[in-house]
Amino acid sequence: MAAFTYHHSGLLVRSELELPEWHAFAVEPDDREPDAHIRFASDLGEAAPPDHRPVMEGDALRFSVPDVGTWRIEGGREIAIEPFDEPSSIEVRLFTLGSAWGTLGYQRGWAMLHGSAVMGQQGAVLFCGPQEAGKSTMAAALTVRGLPLVGDDLSRVVPGRTDRATLLHPSSTRHKLWQEAIDTLDLSGRELVQDYFRAEKYHLETSETVAVDRPVPLAAIYALEFGDELSIERLKGGGAATSVLKETIYRPRFLEAMGRLAEQAVYAAQIAGSVPVYRLTRPRDLALLDDVCERVLAEMRVE
Repeated sequence: MAAFTYHHSGLLVRSELELPEWHAFAVEPDDREPDAHIRFASDLGEAAPPDHRPVMEGDALRFSVPDVGTWRIEGGREIAIEPFDEPSSIEVRLFTLGSAWGTLGYQRGWAMLHGSAVMGQQGAVLFCGPQEAGKSTMAAALTVRGLPLVGDDLSRVVPGRTDRATLLHPSSTRHKLWQEAIDTLDLSGRELVQDYFRAEKYHLETSETVAVDRPVPLAAIYALEFGDELSIERLKGGGAATSVLKETIYRPRFLEAMGRLAEQAVYAAQIAGSVPVYRLTRPRDLALLDDVCERVLAEMRVE
């Protein structure tokens, strides 16, 4: 079976599953032993309940998704996949690069933050928040204004120390946007791939990216919420740490099953102690998106 080689999040990954979402991370194969493998299997179908609930077996975690497949992630080194239908479908790739890749990162002891990031003058700026908070829309709106995309969805972060800045690994060259945001940002001319879960949401390539082969400093985190007025509030201390954990956590049930939820809480506190954290409140009306972007850009220039 053909193998594809990627350098992602500091790892050399050998994959039997082609990952178009990682095309920018593709490298030529060589004789080096990869850090992680993604492979197909044929004996995982009964391994876990088919409702995305994690099941632990030793240091391996298994989960299944109805009509899509079953995954087994072991030791932070291997993702095994048994697809139920088309092996290379967008659905299989979605859960491989989401739940499975996130689990592999957790098993390796990484801090994994869920959000969308762009590159400013001082470093990456990460937008986070609950589902449909507008993370991808904020990142896309800023890439339209010339800021490169660093990641959209799930990224590895290396918490800083007194002698080292907090670092964010580039993770994606694609936006995930609702049709309304695509129309507002005038991006409808690009190739659109429909999202597995939502009929009016699409994946599309960004026009601006950073070099994907090395991490970048994380300069700020913005936790998003909707409100009547546009405002930016600096969060500090325990409030900042709580916001980072709450607004960036990914698959908490998986973390709980692996006994690693407390570890991510420690990382959140370390990150909040080294990176400014803000609460960004803005109206839902996309007609006001220009005002929001100008306010964020002005804030970024003084950070």
